[in-house]
Amino acid sequence: MKSCRNCISVCLGPLFVLVLLLGAQHQAWGEELDNNKTDHDKTFFEYLKGEPTDNQFFLGMATFHFTTSSREKDQWNNKLIGFQYKDFFACTFENSFYNQTWVAGIARNFSKTQLSDNWDMTFGYRLGGAYGYKGGEAPFSSSSSIIPVVEIYNQYYFQKHFGVELMITTSLSASLFYQF
Repeated sequence: MKSCRNCISVCLGPLFVLVLLLGAQHQAWGEELDNNKTDHDKTFFEYLKGEPTDNQFFLGMATFHFTTSSREKDQWNNKLIGFQYKDFFACTFENSFYNQTWVAGIARNFSKTQLSDNWDMTFGYRLGGAYGYKGGEAPFSSSSSIIPVVEIYNQYYFQKHFGVELMITTSLSASLFYQF
């Protein structure tokens, strides 16, 4: 019974957070992302393709694991350093299992909203590959040394430069960034 609860927690935790993030974006979906089209005028594939990202430098990452056993034994301070430049990103961090990991791929924004004179919000995704997880530590890591990365993020930034990012993969993480 305990393993069933852990399975449900692993599956429903990310889904719950994703629904919260999408709900927070409901107001932004009607905003214009492009001078010619609103989100309502875009096809599904145009929306999925997203919009260009801003250049950013990332420093630090804290991770919340959805299962109790992971929270008890896995690392939460991941010591991330990375950058995002012209829709490409690369970073290195110490993963939850204390192994140095390298990640690279593409990033795109679904929406960008001005919340106030000083605050903006972005919602987007990253797709890529990660190297550094040992067999069985992460999904697909027992079959390949490079595993897929699918990440949804929500960024809040102050005066167009300093921000915090919430990201969801198989766990929930937060990171600080500087946008240039």
